Amino acid sequence: MKFKLRNGPWKTIFEGKFQEHKMEILMNPEQVMLVAIYEKEGEETVGVILQSFAVFSAVGEAETFIESLQKEAIILSRHDGKHTVQFLAIASKHVYVKAEEQKILEAVDELLENVSGSGNKIESVAKSFELQLTPLKKCSSAIKQSFFSQPFVIPMLAKEAKRIEIEQEEAQVNSGTEGAAVILGTSKAGKQIKEPLQMFQRTIVSDGTMQQREEFIRIIAESFLLANTPVLIFDENNSFLSLAHPAKNFLELQTHGIQIDPMGFPTKEFKVAKSIKININCINSDGLMQLFGWSDEEAKKIIVEGLKKGNVKGLEQLSDNIESLETENSFLKKRIERVLNLINIRYPQMFDGDNNIAEIVERKFQKIGRASIVNMEKIDPRALTLLLESLSTELINFFSKKGEEKTTRLLVVIPKIERIFMIKENFALKEFIRMLTEMKRFGINFIIGTDRRNDLSKELLQLCETKASIIKENDAAIDFPNSKNYRILVRPSLSRGNEE
Repeated sequence: MKFKLRNGPWKTIFEGKFQEHKMEILMNPEQVMLVAIYEKEGEETVGVILQSFAVFSAVGEAETFIESLQKEAIILSRHDGKHTVQFLAIASKHVYVKAEEQKILEAVDELLENVSGSGNKIESVAKSFELQLTPLKKCSSAIKQSFFSQPFVIPMLAKEAKRIEIEQEEAQVNSGTEGAAVILGTSKAGKQIKEPLQMFQRTIVSDGTMQQREEFIRIIAESFLLANTPVLIFDENNSFLSLAHPAKNFLELQTHGIQIDPMGFPTKEFKVAKSIKININCINSDGLMQLFGWSDEEAKKIIVEGLKKGNVKGLEQLSDNIESLETENSFLKKRIERVLNLINIRYPQMFDGDNNIAEIVERKFQKIGRASIVNMEKIDPRALTLLLESLSTELINFFSKKGEEKTTRLLVVIPKIERIFMIKENFALKEFIRMLTEMKRFGINFIIGTDRRNDLSKELLQLCETKASIIKENDAAIDFPNSKNYRILVRPSLSRGNEE
């Protein structure tokens, strides 16, 4: 591994490929194993799946013991014709992180702390099962050699690290068209409450604080990810990047009947004007002009003619197309070109080209979805409106080629949608709401958040089928389209929230 990990020195004991991904297994002086599986885009490493293991020699009945654990574990045995040697590998949670040194160092430190703490507790508990566990570091040379000489050790550890695709208990439900559920939390009487995912295809979350609304939204988004549905999040506060990290609240999760470990999810960040653009070909000309103070029908016709000349890659190309048009009103052409140039200066690179929608919505793993997070830090309401209109149009164009679909192909998350209503009603906003209306036909669902529902238009509120209101802290009221409504105590999320 090229990253300078702490708690070393680390020695690479295996390097190769696993399921078409480059993989390494490393070991430190404490003889803790670290498995790393790399995600690549071309030659560039963009992310890493990490998991650590504490290995013990085991003398006694290990199978009965591991059935009592709520952690991943592997039993490894070797019989040479005379003697049987048995090992127990205790796994940490797995995590997906970006290929950035500081993030990887923090993730590895957390995994080592997790597996070390688990190992100490497990050694003590094992004695009550008449099972003697000895950390690999303290084993004799002969025992260590027996472990490292087993040809099946490496692939078995690799399988555990790849288990970002573990069957999650939370994602199971006996009914519902998508076969998955959202475990919302508990009733005030302590009964666990869960609903089929399809009840959250068009959801609005309002009232409470921004952090409380985001926590509820995070739970819904995680549930879609667990059901292998990609999620596209428009993140203004860098609140959802922590989806990649497990929460630190296992005991609190247990009080809500969640018996699985906290976990991180695969994420990929897209930055506006860098990896996400406003596609000039996918926005309404009236809306563009209106947002920048135009109301000239002749100017609109010129812009439309400029767009018709080809798939425009940005405002500069549109300006060049307009320059080449034959028109008697050359003054108006020059004025339009000046305005386009001013927009380009005000929003540099934001209108430069189209987007790779397949990359945003692709299913990277077999049984878990990836969150594509659009970082919208410092983007103003005008640009936000055009971005939402542009991307929603591109999403519909992409999925319409695959045909209509009743099940969910993508969940779109907009935690702070009221910002696009800060500008008086305009064509771009109307077009975006029209796109939201069309999305359901092609399996694109949404969840939106707002401080107050009254800040939104009637048209948007009518689209929302399930409505959640934060009453106070984790106390929420939910109103479903089938007239069922109740109060719940919202459970913690599996991934790390903003407050951690």
